[in-house]
Amino acid sequence: MTFLCVSNNYITKIEKIKNNLACQNFTNTGAARPMSLLNNVTNSYGATIDKDNTIHTIAKNTKGQIIYITYANSIINRNVLFEESNFIFDNFYLLYHQNALHFFYTALDTSSNVRSLLHQIISNPQGSVETLVTNFTSDNFDILQDETSIFIIFKDMDKIQYAVLNNEAPTVATLLTSNLPIGYFECAVIDNQIHIVYLQNMYGQSQLIYSNGNGEVTLCTPLKLDNVSILKYLDCIWINYTDNNILYTFISIDNGTTFSKAIQSSIQASLAYTNFISNRTIPLQTNHIFASLSSIIRLPIISSLDIYGINPDLKPNIELEILLEGLKIKILQSAMKNIAAQNQANQAIKQQQDAIKQQQDSTKQIQMMKSGPFVAKEETIHSKPTLEQATKNFMQNLATFDAPMAPPPS
Repeated sequence: MTFLCVSNNYITKIEKIKNNLACQNFTNTGAARPMSLLNNVTNSYGATIDKDNTIHTIAKNTKGQIIYITYANSIINRNVLFEESNFIFDNFYLLYHQNALHFFYTALDTSSNVRSLLHQIISNPQGSVETLVTNFTSDNFDILQDETSIFIIFKDMDKIQYAVLNNEAPTVATLLTSNLPIGYFECAVIDNQIHIVYLQNMYGQSQLIYSNGNGEVTLCTPLKLDNVSILKYLDCIWINYTDNNILYTFISIDNGTTFSKAIQSSIQASLAYTNFISNRTIPLQTNHIFASLSSIIRLPIISSLDIYGINPDLKPNIELEILLEGLKIKILQSAMKNIAAQNQANQAIKQQQDAIKQQQDSTKQIQMMKSGPFVAKEETIHSKPTLEQATKNFMQNLATFDAPMAPPPS
């Protein structure tokens, strides 16, 4: 397994060459001379990089010693952590998470043949060993992280399960269930969401399936799948996979809802499947990536679309960056025009609805006037009274009528 540790000024490659574990820096001037980290090394080793550009490596030598190695400014330090006795230690994973170096590994008890997944924080003094999963039988597992948590992802027949390591005790839960046994899987944390590509066999044909928790997409039917890489770059989800030693690429521009057809990558020579660790703030999210390794490093997809200077010997593609910014502005302007047109259409519809409503109200008022009773306005009518009415009025007012009195006789 090869590790690529990316910092601001260079990429450090860590790999086993014969029985020697070596590291090599790639800068803007090319490849530096390789340096030996450990001789007589086995296939059990892991590496990472911290915020200060120090390379951390833990490896097992042929004597069964577990050795912790740091490499910074061309200075190498080695310390023996522990040795094998009644246990066989394997599957080393190193993560630098929240300013702490986390070491994950499996321990096989030779007396009971039971394997456990263990965790330890490498510090001074050394942290205590924690058993995460007892009777750990999965041969296909990975360790991922986001800003707050560490995820242990592993396969169990037709399930992909996970355990979360944070401030609480880890508990195992099911992440994905398939109708058929799962042969292989690859996963990555992208925007705090776990993306998975897994392989299952249906009716004699292998199916490569993508899942992000919101749905599944069947990608292809590979003949001889080797490895898969999931990454997010330039706001797109990319999937690379090798089938019969040929590298193919998918792209999704809608966050994994749909994918393009597979095309052969433009980089095919000297390919290696690597662990990718970066302490740079770049918009590239992945934990495994294919790389063409020789006297220079070329990353499929990234090298052709590198606008951030991820490859130290390549200048950022300014023309591509200008094109992408122009396309973003064009898309934004088109979206704003569509929104304005939609607002005008909505306003016209509202005006039409208001006019129809006003017409309906007027029609309704007219119909009510035609069908309702007519009430005349009261008016004061001065007409000449009849003789009968005059007589009646006279008799009613007779009691209050004051006639002139005659003067007294003199």
